[in-house]
Amino acid sequence: MHLLYFFCRFAYGEFEQNLYEHRIHDVVTHQTTYRAESVVEYVNVTGAGILHNEKSPAVQSISRSPAISNMNITLCASDGINLISPLENTRLLFNR
Repeated sequence: MHLLYFFCRFAYGEFEQNLYEHRIHDVVTHQTTYRAESVVEYVNVTGAGILHNEKSPAVQSISRSPAISNMNITLCASDGINLISPLENTRLLFNR
């Protein structure tokens, strides 16, 4: 039996920039820019958690606040969901 390893990471390419992006002015609407977060729903993940031959969580979020609901994670090598320094409230509902 062969397992396909899966790893999902939500992070900014410009890590330091996200600390002040809520103050960036949009010249068209004259408001602050709107940051859209990712949504993960109704996903089954099996056999996840290997990154560069090291144990890692199946889903990891770094300074992001994705909405994760109805996710089923089984046979994972490490943590299922790992949130590091979310900047806003994070919606985690009905996960196993």
